Amino acid sequence: MTSHLLDRLKSHDDRRMPRGECVFCDIIERRQPAYIVAETDDVIAFLDVLPIRAGHTLVVPKSHVKSISDLSPKQSASLMLNVVSVARTMEKAFGITGLQVAANQEYAQAVDHVHFHIVPAPLPSGSSSPLEKYNTQGTLQLMGRRDELGDEEGEDLANRMRTATGTLAKL
Repeated sequence: MTSHLLDRLKSHDDRRMPRGECVFCDIIERRQPAYIVAETDDVIAFLDVLPIRAGHTLVVPKSHVKSISDLSPKQSASLMLNVVSVARTMEKAFGITGLQVAANQEYAQAVDHVHFHIVPAPLPSGSSSPLEKYNTQGTLQLMGRRDELGDEEGEDLANRMRTATGTLAKL
């Protein structure tokens, strides 16, 4: 399901979509498949096709806006309310509280459409010390070798998250 999206990204040296094309807009308009976790009139949340970790979710405004600084106050508020909503959903669905929330603007932005990454950061097994909670070096190594999300895993994760929450927040 995700191979065609990855091929489109790989075909461009800087990993950006060609001008006039937007894979997120295609997902929003249902022209491309995605593992949709939640949706409102203004925002959609779906699993990343190249996850850093299982459950890596993108929260995206439905209006095509290239940069965070171009969002209107209403779009900003709606987007952030839904980032919080997805974070709560992850906590409930995966039984964790550690999360990484990030957004890029131009620098390292693979798709020219505002989006937030929410990545589960589960504790390593056997960890008891607050200093050992999260292995930052391991996370950086993981980011260098992101594997494509498989169909079975994508459906399972999306279903877990959809079951854990009703809908995203509405402004």
